[in-house]
Amino acid sequence: MKKLFWWAAWSTYEEDFKDQLSAFGALSKNAAKDLLRYPP
Repeated sequence: MKKLFWWAAWSTYEEDFKDQLSAFGALSKNAAKDLLRYPP
């Protein structure tokens, strides 16, 4: 999960961020919601 967080944090394009967000959502819905509070 730590790797997914950093991949999302290092996303330079919105499309990449959305891909990482969907991967995060597959693991934990709450984590994906929290990640949405801090878009790139």
